[in-house]
Amino acid sequence: MTNPCFADTPEPPYYVVIFSAQRTPGDNGYADMAERMVELAARQPGFLGIERARNPDGFGLNVSYWASEEAIAAWRNHAEHALARQTGRERWYAVLAARGTGRARVRGDAAEMTSPIVVSPFTSQESSMSIPPRPIAVCAADVAPRQRPSAYPEPFASRMRGRTKHVLGELFGLQNFGVNLTRLEPGAVSALRHAHSRQDEFIYVLEGEPALHTDEGLTRLSPGMCAGFAAGRDNAHRLVNDTTDVVVYLEIGDRSSGDEASYPDDDLRAELIDGHWVFSHKDGRPY
Repeated sequence: MTNPCFADTPEPPYYVVIFSAQRTPGDNGYADMAERMVELAARQPGFLGIERARNPDGFGLNVSYWASEEAIAAWRNHAEHALARQTGRERWYAVLAARGTGRARVRGDAAEMTSPIVVSPFTSQESSMSIPPRPIAVCAADVAPRQRPSAYPEPFASRMRGRTKHVLGELFGLQNFGVNLTRLEPGAVSALRHAHSRQDEFIYVLEGEPALHTDEGLTRLSPGMCAGFAAGRDNAHRLVNDTTDVVVYLEIGDRSSGDEASYPDDDLRAELIDGHWVFSHKDGRPY
């Protein structure tokens, strides 16, 4: 097929899984998750392609194609996919339905399912899918890194090269604050220098000796040192790895609604709206 909206599937037979859902208001991290799941699914054995559509009211449909039922089962049981499904039930979907699997047989322009479609609708309070429980404990460095390098618009996002975040809090279902294990390669920075109106932040250095850049200038940190940034203090901050060694640190921040971030060194401001950062120029023009 030449239309890029269609999956480039091989000759049948193959298997189809249909997932439809009504989104809850706001992004709340959904875009990052959806992008990550498509990237992750594409690397799974037996994945053949996916077709996606969503209307302005938030109703969406995903149709994925697989070489075998075993491939579908392996993807369904993938730990990161299971976490995304559970988070979706809790945060992103008001109502959803999982349909499949059936063996696809193509006749002309129509597809026929040669085995019955099993429809299992459920609300955010009900689950028809067997989802593995959240882990008791994990090795933080083994958690897959976040795929989207930055939420900043360009040209600022490119300045975050060399920064890798392992999102830990959501793995355990934490809602009130986030925890990241972050790695800075030599020359990388943690963020644009910024201050929050309502969010407290805390960092703890595990490896390396980054420079903490605040309104007071540069302060050299070392493993075992920590720093905190209280909301509303307007002391803009970031970490700079100006050394030849890797820097690794934990960062913790709450998720206070109505938060705003200011950036004294850049033409940027941000507002947290429905769990999603909205960026604009300092004069109010959107990026």
